[in-house]
Amino acid sequence: MGKTGERRAVARSIPGAAALAAGLLWASLALPALAAPTSARDRLAAATTVARAWQADAQLVHVETKNADAQGRSPDWTYVFDSPAAKQQRLVFVFGADKPDLLPTSTVFKRPLAGFVDSTRAMQEAVRQGLKTHGAGMSMSVTGGEPVQWRVLSGEHSFVIDAASGRFVTREKD
Repeated sequence: MGKTGERRAVARSIPGAAALAAGLLWASLALPALAAPTSARDRLAAATTVARAWQADAQLVHVETKNADAQGRSPDWTYVFDSPAAKQQRLVFVFGADKPDLLPTSTVFKRPLAGFVDSTRAMQEAVRQGLKTHGAGMSMSVTGGEPVQWRVLSGEHSFVIDAASGRFVTREKD
């Protein structure tokens, strides 16, 4: 290819490269930024504010994430609030620093959660007790007559941690 052919090829490729670069830039601006992982308690205040705007008597009854890291942190947390006066529950989903979303739910958690250790401490205890796989999830609630418990899931086992003290309770086969 002579000098003229090279100039034409370069001239054709510059607009194409510019369009590609502009498209990549636009795509990166349009995608939401990934949220930094935080503990369950870090997102609780924002979730509680939204829940209390829905019903002043809203009480936290359940916390969960599907993708906790090895430190018990996640970019997204789901909280369930119960309103005894309204006889309804709402799910509050918090993703990163975004404003929490309030959604209807048909969950049946009733006992309020209070005075619990954070997800980071529950995960630390589960790891101390042999948890090796992370990212499967963790949740906290009262499902029966037992005290409030964190359940840290590994895919093979659930590590049950007393949410009031942060102490290991048991390991159950999934």
